[in-house]
Amino acid sequence: MRKCASLIAVAVIILSGMAASCSKKGTSLKEYAADVLTTTPRGEFSGKLYVQGGESRMELPNSIIIARQDTGTVQVFMSAKKFYLELPMKPEYVYAVDGKFPGEVSRERVGTEKVDGRDADKYRVTYKLGDKGVTVYQWVCTKSGMPLKTAAVDGTWSYSLSNIKGGSQPDELFELLPGYQKLNIPMPQFKTNQ
Repeated sequence: MRKCASLIAVAVIILSGMAASCSKKGTSLKEYAADVLTTTPRGEFSGKLYVQGGESRMELPNSIIIARQDTGTVQVFMSAKKFYLELPMKPEYVYAVDGKFPGEVSRERVGTEKVDGRDADKYRVTYKLGDKGVTVYQWVCTKSGMPLKTAAVDGTWSYSLSNIKGGSQPDELFELLPGYQKLNIPMPQFKTNQ
């Protein structure tokens, strides 16, 4: 259960940012599907990501998470129990997918590497999260400007996209799933590793 909660926490942060930033002008891809690989201390998890305008959906082994900029919510669907949680999209959940983190205070280019066969500039980025400073590495595609990977400087977690395919996504991917019951419980605060 803790493994699942850890994965969901990372996914909520990622998807909130996807929905928020992909609705902004200038984002390189507003509609796409991609494979996602998330690595945490609790394991490695793969899934599928769909993004369309201000909406995003991540399909994981035991859950589906939908973030919607238009409603300002993130919905976490737990497949085995047929329930879902609805969370507000908070600034601390936002993950930078348009190149800049909320509260960013510094960005230093530290090299160029390949990510999923694409040339990417690697940055060391520091941003404020509440009263703490968080430092991560971020790889941004040199051609499109789209972030392809983000990782903790200490290597404890990472998130990367691969097999990115641009194009319109079906609207029904971003709607409430039928047959699920909404749970109304407060969501715990997530801590970010530095």
